[in-house]
Amino acid sequence: MAAGSFLNQTTMMVPPTSLIGREELIRDTVQSVAQARVTTLTGPGGVGKTRVALDAARRHLEMGAWRVVVIPLASVADSCQVAPVLAQWFGLADVDEASLPDRLSHAINGQETLVVLDNFEQVLPRAILLADIVAACPTIRFLVTSRVRLRISFEREMPVPPLSFDREKAGSDHCDVAPAVRLFVERASLDLNALDSGELLAIEQICHRADGLPLAIELAASKTRLLGLNELAQRMTTALPLLVDGPRDAPERLQTMHSAIRWSYDLLGPEEQHFFVNLSVFSGGFTIASAAGIAAQGLTTDVMTLLQSLLDHSLIVRMADSESPQRFTLLETLREFGREQLRCEGREDSVHDRHAQWFASLLETDANRDVHTSLWLATTDARDEGNLRTALSWMLSRGDKPAAARLALLLTPFWWRNGFFSSARENLNAILALPGSLPPELMSRLLGAASEFAMQQSDFKISAHLASEALEIAREMGDQVQMLRHLRRLCWATGVTDHAAAIPLVEETLELSRRLGDMEAIIQTIHLLQCMWVYAGDFEIAQELTTEAGTLVRAFGNETNRREHQHIQGSLRFFAGDFDASEPFILDALEWRRSTGSRVFEMHCLRDLGRIALERGDMRGAAERFSSALDLANLIGSRHGLSYCLVEAAAVSRDAETAAMLFGGAEAMRKSISLESMPIEVALQERVLRSCRDSLGPAQFEVMRSLGGTKPPSELVRLAQKALDTQLDAPRAPDHDLSPREREVLVLICQGKSDREIGEMLFISRRTAASHSGNILAKLGVHSRAEAAAWAVRNEVA
Repeated sequence: MAAGSFLNQTTMMVPPTSLIGREELIRDTVQSVAQARVTTLTGPGGVGKTRVALDAARRHLEMGAWRVVVIPLASVADSCQVAPVLAQWFGLADVDEASLPDRLSHAINGQETLVVLDNFEQVLPRAILLADIVAACPTIRFLVTSRVRLRISFEREMPVPPLSFDREKAGSDHCDVAPAVRLFVERASLDLNALDSGELLAIEQICHRADGLPLAIELAASKTRLLGLNELAQRMTTALPLLVDGPRDAPERLQTMHSAIRWSYDLLGPEEQHFFVNLSVFSGGFTIASAAGIAAQGLTTDVMTLLQSLLDHSLIVRMADSESPQRFTLLETLREFGREQLRCEGREDSVHDRHAQWFASLLETDANRDVHTSLWLATTDARDEGNLRTALSWMLSRGDKPAAARLALLLTPFWWRNGFFSSARENLNAILALPGSLPPELMSRLLGAASEFAMQQSDFKISAHLASEALEIAREMGDQVQMLRHLRRLCWATGVTDHAAAIPLVEETLELSRRLGDMEAIIQTIHLLQCMWVYAGDFEIAQELTTEAGTLVRAFGNETNRREHQHIQGSLRFFAGDFDASEPFILDALEWRRSTGSRVFEMHCLRDLGRIALERGDMRGAAERFSSALDLANLIGSRHGLSYCLVEAAAVSRDAETAAMLFGGAEAMRKSISLESMPIEVALQERVLRSCRDSLGPAQFEVMRSLGGTKPPSELVRLAQKALDTQLDAPRAPDHDLSPREREVLVLICQGKSDREIGEMLFISRRTAASHSGNILAKLGVHSRAEAAAWAVRNEVA
């Protein structure tokens, strides 16, 4: 038989569509086939194992010295038929399984031969036959696609991962498009260059919901003729009903994602199926212990055996994580399938109850920890936030007010650290609205938490009202510790809108702290009192309190007290106008606030650093810091933070009309929350006001100012970001004159850091880091980060 003659026996070697995002995997597969006797491509249904195998096989065929035969096994239901099928494809007659290895060796006659076996998972018991064949035929290689690894000698397993849909991982350049997005765009027959940022974001969301699985992405892309991109992205919250109607010439199991998953599910035993379905209740992953306590309860098979089986069947994924304990997860489409089965089997209530009770029991804590204490933040594994939110949602749906309240209080650190203030408020308000009463202590703490998050989103009147309610309950209970906490919240909520009215409240708080002998509370309250006097513009009184605060911090303070004291010293210098002296303190505070997840304080530190750069005339440096602060203010929904950021963006704007609109928008936002600006903020506002009037003239300024006051916050944020980006993208010198910041970024590029990592290391936003990267490429006249790194090495920059 001539080389390559087997190829004509199947059309599988001529795929009708291009393969995207698999170049490196195909190269590795070709290399593995050359080195290993059996290479098994594993992965979940729809991940594209067959396409990778066919392209790798084609490359071997093109080498000229190989014969290639591709054998589809999807229709072979009985594993006993594997030997006859192999014999048939090689033109052998009257061959039994025992004699097949020797007969194949004789037929091949020393010719290098690659045999592609597609869909081996349903005939897995005959994997031993492949081991016998490679032992008898030294020139044969097997390239196998299977949802389950073969577990035989000579085998090298190569997992086929989903396509990346993360822009950060798409390639070395910021402008690169993720492979999953490119696949969707091609299959939907869209013009990539014609898509705007909103449409690209919708496609990224679709690909994320499709788990990066090529089959799911192609099925979703086929719906673009019926639905627009935005509607398709919204409907993908339940993906399986949409992921249907695959090509008529595709195998039935690949006509829908549901069929692809069902194919794998049907290969499991009864207890494995039961376990897999139970695992669908998890969100964000699970540990071996939680799987045993929730999903394996009542099963006779050991949980480790069950997990290993699902891992082998590519139905769960071990999360790439160096931390302990090890975690696993399900792809979203698999989780959706499992939840559908859970409902059909009538077990949804019992499994969700078990899940909620499990995580609630892990988070039991005493009533005296609040959202700021590091001890409470470390109560549980932060990676279980998704499970905690799922448990809370279930308790709310069941109307279990006490259980939901207790769990919500334990969830507040996660909301706080991640800036999920809107989610926190939505859940806390939902609990408060449930019928029924709560124990006074629990109600007091719940109202206090609701007050805290309302304050961070600039709902100061609501925050003060909630804090007052909580304070009244604490007074009735005689709980002075809770009274102290609620008083401090009331001080902050009042102080932002009425500095003078807050000072007596702070003094009352200080008196209660001293009466309790709580040294940490005394230190914190003195710091709070300093802030109120700073807000009111009386730096002398604030400075006078520094001596007492410093003495207490040195004698009784912990690390948190010390760092807060340092931050306030920097703020006192900043608000007094001594920017050079304040900068080291604020940089130190920024690093600390970021490490503790204090998004609000991180935002204000970035704003302060931006103001310092602005006062020095460093417009680009100011725009960097303001851009990062704007991102955070928008993330956490802080309207008072946004109002300041809008003015700061106006201060660096290169367009007077834009600056005037931002100024008007900031005014309207401050008015909506009754925000009383601090003296230093008033000074900047007046400067921007004068600059805009001088540039536009009084009449045109009032027109643009009024227009800005009518714009919604989301549009003002986009306008501010555009103004900041314009400053960052200002015309650059054509030579290699990199700025100090660009040299810092170039060094990190040479270390292989992504834009996100660069942003985190330099305390700037990812968008700003990407802008620097683009500037560097333009200045150096290169087209990729790799070229920029090579230039840096040649010129001894890095």
